[in-house]
Amino acid sequence: MSNSASSTPPVQTIGAILLGAGFSRRFGSDKRLHILNGETIAEQTLKIYREAFTHIRVITRPDDHMLNQHLDRFKVEIITAPDASGGMGYSLAAGFKNLDWDWAFVGLLDMPYLRVETLKSMICSIGTTGIIRPYHQPANADPITFGHPIGWHRRYFAQLRLSQGDQGGRPLLERHQQDVLNLPFEDTGLFNDIDRPTDIRAFDDPSA
Repeated sequence: MSNSASSTPPVQTIGAILLGAGFSRRFGSDKRLHILNGETIAEQTLKIYREAFTHIRVITRPDDHMLNQHLDRFKVEIITAPDASGGMGYSLAAGFKNLDWDWAFVGLLDMPYLRVETLKSMICSIGTTGIIRPYHQPANADPITFGHPIGWHRRYFAQLRLSQGDQGGRPLLERHQQDVLNLPFEDTGLFNDIDRPTDIRAFDDPSA
């Protein structure tokens, strides 16, 4: 009698970590709470991720009481980064603390133009690689642009918990270039984060 169950691959726990502990200095006000199509930018971004991921962590600052109230309805795990003022690296480290997933896709809470289909495609690309990084290849001669989220296998979690400063996961990407699977997408929402008010465009823009 064959044991078919033994050949079934184990179910992997795949989640998203959204970094949202920034200070919006270039925006002039708290961009995470800026209203876009009747909801905050943070809510619009989280809604997209909620359609692709069951497990989600959102990283905020200790004083983000109003933001947390907006995000409560999504029933996600909210993690406070006490050292967020020191740079994105500290938020990244907080996101990976006590994390027991198999894969974590790290995104930004100010990217509301990302497509759900892109996220689902990235999840489906999980295989023998250790890191998944999306990029956009323009039709003209412009250089490619790398974006978020970036997927990390659990074997990198311990190193990511040591992140500091403003570099985030960049040093780890550089050290493990041989493990990076670069995936091309037409989705410009992969790198259209909102830094300034001029970055906001109509949500139903056909070019989004």
